Amino acid sequence: MALTSAELKKSFTQIVDEILSTRPVDMTKSEIKDAVIAADTWLTANAASYNSALPIPFRTRANISEKAFLLAFVALRRAGR
Repeated sequence: MALTSAELKKSFTQIVDEILSTRPVDMTKSEIKDAVIAADTWLTANAASYNSALPIPFRTRANISEKAFLLAFVALRRAGR
C-alpha cells in the first residue's frame, strides 16, 4: 500500500534529517523528496514480484506489515544500519 501524503511528508523529513546529518550533500531537498516518492512508487509497482520471491511458508503466513518490515530490515542491514 502506497504511503499517504502525510506519511510521505514525515518520511521525507526523517530522510532529509538523516542524510544531511551524516555528510555534506550536493542534492536539493526537492531532489530528495522526488527520490522518496520514486521509492514509494517502485515498491507499489513491484509488490507482487517481491511477494512471489518470498518462500511460500512466509508468503502465505506473514501479513503485509511483516513482509514490509522484512524488506526494510534487509535493506537497512545492506546499508550497514
